[in-house]
Amino acid sequence: DGSKGATGSVSLNDISAAGNATFSMGSGSGSFLMTTGLVGGNFTLDGSKFEGSMDVTSLTASGTTVVSVGALGDFSATQVHSLGNFTLDASLAATGRLTLTNVSSNGSFTLSMGSGSGALSLGASNAVRASSTLTLDASKFNGTIDAMALSASGAITISVGPKGDYSGAAIATAGNFTMDASNATTGSITLGNISANGAAAISMGSGSGTLAVTNFESLKTITLDGTKFGGTMDVTRITSSGAVVVSVGGNGDFSAAEVHTQGTVTLDASTAASGQISLREVSAAGAITMSLGSGSGSFAIAAPVLSAVTTLSSFTLDSTKFGGTVDIQGISASGAVTLSLGGGGDLSAGTIETQGAITVDANAASSGSITLTDVSAIGAINIDMGTGSGSVTLTDAEADGAFTLDANGYKGNIVVNSLSASGASTIVAGSGNTTVSSFA
Repeated sequence: DGSKGATGSVSLNDISAAGNATFSMGSGSGSFLMTTGLVGGNFTLDGSKFEGSMDVTSLTASGTTVVSVGALGDFSATQVHSLGNFTLDASLAATGRLTLTNVSSNGSFTLSMGSGSGALSLGASNAVRASSTLTLDASKFNGTIDAMALSASGAITISVGPKGDYSGAAIATAGNFTMDASNATTGSITLGNISANGAAAISMGSGSGTLAVTNFESLKTITLDGTKFGGTMDVTRITSSGAVVVSVGGNGDFSAAEVHTQGTVTLDASTAASGQISLREVSAAGAITMSLGSGSGSFAIAAPVLSAVTTLSSFTLDSTKFGGTVDIQGISASGAVTLSLGGGGDLSAGTIETQGAITVDANAASSGSITLTDVSAIGAINIDMGTGSGSVTLTDAEADGAFTLDANGYKGNIVVNSLSASGASTIVAGSGNTTVSSFA
């Protein structure tokens, strides 16, 4: 019991206790060092009032492990193994540095940070392992967080504070994964590999900054909520057995190289005022739905394969309010394909193939250029132009059903190079030039 100590140094080389071991530090400064600890019961290190540094080189406890850190927030542990729950309470810390090199718990792992600045480092290849849940509460923390690897058999929950600075190499859980950065006003969040057997979700705050994820995997659903976020979001690969839902904020900046799911895909950028959305490959067993906002900018899906978008259900792109450009390399769908264009009316699409119908709705377009290279549908093909100007170029269109191109009131030019339909073919020309080169 050093609770009455005002200063000084406590150094313990080898501690062995068959029962519980408790160390209490006073309100003074100084240092606490334990080189080796072997505890048959619970281990408690109470430094909640301590203004000095606390360091543990090696600790093994058969019971629970509880460490409380004071305002200075200076604690390090090189090797800790707890057969019970592990709790590190640094909620009183105003600054300092916390470093955990290798911590394992056969129970839960809970780490709580204070509202101060400083740094939290979890820095080994297997920095933290828990047989139950893993909780990192840094919701008030204004410092940096660096974590090499976190793994748990239960849910992993990470809460990031206003500074929004988190870097993690690997996160693996047999349960759900939640990263809550809703309190972040700025900063950078960088995540390497995320793997969850349960649902996985990342929520961003209203600030600016960046979110970068290399590999995001879940055996259930994946949710990326950036509705209020004013920064950029970039994900290299998303793989899910359930639904994938991505919500983009006012900045409208999102990119993903690959999105693959056995469920549905929803990309909601309806609140975006500008920005750039870039996707390479998107595949889903369920429906794919994408909604764009009223801003300008660009939307592109381009892949080094024929079909950038593949779905065993329907594909819907609602860009009715969008004033930017839309470019899609290719779409392959088993259900209906619906493309709704905004005032800019600028659409470029390579190959569109579907077992259902194809609808291109450009009623809201006031200008722009629409280019469709290869359009094929088992059902009907319907292209409905508004009263704007611009141009429509359709290189090759094949429909097992009816073909309808309604340009009544349209002021732009229309060119159809090849058209084949098993059903009725109807072309209503506008005031511009209409040319059909080949018709069958």
